[in-house]
Amino acid sequence: MHFSDLHGNHSWKRLKVTQIRKIQSAASVVRELREDLTPETFIKSFTDKKLLALIEMFDEYLDLLRTNLGTHASFWMSYIDIVTLLLQFVRASRERSWSLHLASIKAIIPWCFAYDRINYARYLPAYYYDMQHLKETSPAVYEHMEHGGFAAQVGKSRNPFGSIPVDQTIEETINKDTKTAGGTTRFSLNPAAVQKHYLTAEYRSIFLGNLGDFVGLNSSQLYPSDLSSGRITKDEADVQAVVDVLEENWINPFDGTSRDLTSLSTSAVPSKNIKEDLLQAKEKGQHAYQKFCEERLNSSTKKFHDKIQTMRLKTFSNMTKKGRMVQLQGQETMLRADRNLFGNMIISAQSRKIWKQFWNTLLVPCRGALPHQMGFQGKQVNLFLEMLSSKMSQHQDRC
Repeated sequence: MHFSDLHGNHSWKRLKVTQIRKIQSAASVVRELREDLTPETFIKSFTDKKLLALIEMFDEYLDLLRTNLGTHASFWMSYIDIVTLLLQFVRASRERSWSLHLASIKAIIPWCFAYDRINYARYLPAYYYDMQHLKETSPAVYEHMEHGGFAAQVGKSRNPFGSIPVDQTIEETINKDTKTAGGTTRFSLNPAAVQKHYLTAEYRSIFLGNLGDFVGLNSSQLYPSDLSSGRITKDEADVQAVVDVLEENWINPFDGTSRDLTSLSTSAVPSKNIKEDLLQAKEKGQHAYQKFCEERLNSSTKKFHDKIQTMRLKTFSNMTKKGRMVQLQGQETMLRADRNLFGNMIISAQSRKIWKQFWNTLLVPCRGALPHQMGFQGKQVNLFLEMLSSKMSQHQDRC
């Protein structure tokens, strides 16, 4: 959306005159950056007071969504923060930024404790602790990491956003070049042939790379494919599709009409204990992280590999009462007795505005054609119908 398009937008009318002027001033800086995109102009633009004022105003808007629009917006803002955190972690590797990498790791750790990712919760704190003291313990390694040694640029690409983690480079080079139609191991049942395939893998990778350079397949690109016009158009269409679903069919958590935490798709309201776990997940994870560091890293109160107590925080999936798992015709099925089933269906139909289609559907727990537990007509049902039909024909002949 262009800044000029905001004049017809309802949210634009809510802004103050000073805020509108800040946006217009920042827009001029962005236009200059677009016309002359170089490292020098990039750094100059992001130190410009006009753009910094816009960024500060945007941060204030995010804080408003987190605090002033109720628990519904607060929870979904925490979800957006998690997604942003993962993108930030990827960005650290792409740009080979060691400080951003460590900051992302530190922010991820509380969520690992909160949602019982035990292996990450155990080893990420130790990794972060060692990397924080790397400058004192191994100055040479610290300098190497500061200069982007934890990531690598594959091939001859000059893309400044194209680095990947070092442990992933082998997947993008040797392993990628040794792939065959049957995989890396299943192309032959002869053990000697598989062994020979792997012994010559590195040479085959070099030959394929040289061949790609010779025919021009490995030509370097300055800009990533994500910045192509086709990809930008597709991403904008996907974002607009999500916005349309939230505004037309589901519940928009940021419009201020729904302040209590509810499910976006069904409008179901979670119980009090589920609501507390969802809203306080980060705080509980942070507390568990601090306790782990005090007991196992900063002191020897507990051994490092002692069992970590799981938190088992409840989520929206706990709103449905679990039943008994059974095997029906080779398929695993959950048997549930939910008295609120039809009530949830009505709430979902109301929120998605599909009343007409909803009431045209026959609301019965079983189909009328003698179904079994899975709701389908099986062979036994068909045999029963044939037997019943033959009995009826015999009875009519006798009459």
